[in-house]
Amino acid sequence: MSTFTRTTETGDYESPSETIGALFEREWTDANTDQHIPKFLFDQDQTNMVNPTDMLEAIVITDAGTIPIPERTDLGHGLVGVGEVIVITVFGASQKRRKIYEFEIHRILRKNRPIAQTSFTPIKKSDNTTNSAIHDYDELIPEFVAFDDNVQGQEKSSKSSAVLTLLMEWVFQ
Repeated sequence: MSTFTRTTETGDYESPSETIGALFEREWTDANTDQHIPKFLFDQDQTNMVNPTDMLEAIVITDAGTIPIPERTDLGHGLVGVGEVIVITVFGASQKRRKIYEFEIHRILRKNRPIAQTSFTPIKKSDNTTNSAIHDYDELIPEFVAFDDNVQGQEKSSKSSAVLTLLMEWVFQ
């Protein structure tokens, strides 16, 4: 029977949505978002139990699956490149607020990209001390697709989503 481990990850397994959600929480700068801090929901337990009316101001990160990375499928010595896909959904009380949240997400992802020009700095897990398995992203700035504004009660909200593939290295033994 084969087993796998994720390279660079220390400690117990943590879902990519939890790692990225915790990163957003840690790095969020309310001065960049007109002093607004949305709710951050980033693991299956939190996202499955959300009341839709609580989604007026929220960033929801969900795990969407695992995909092979063709150019990284065999890195030698049992090392395989794998993409773990997350979906980032932004809910804002207005279109302007949603866009401001998207810009802040872009800033955080750019600032914390694991592979920089000259070095590799792993993203920390939700405990902010142990390394995650994230090696890079497929895109530096994920493209958000906006949906029509919805009316929830008397409030008008705006929603967008982006798909981001997080590049991992797994070792199969």
